[in-house]
Amino acid sequence: MGVSVVMGRVSDGVAQHMKEFPDDQTFVVSQEKEVDMV
Repeated sequence: MGVSVVMGRVSDGVAQHMKEFPDDQTFVVSQEKEVDMV
């Protein structure tokens, strides 16, 4: 389809309990520079 999905700004972080799950079952914050949404 040619659609790219990119992570936006992380505004509240990730809940501590979500860090207890394996990466494929939780949110993983990217180390990439955030996308300019303007």
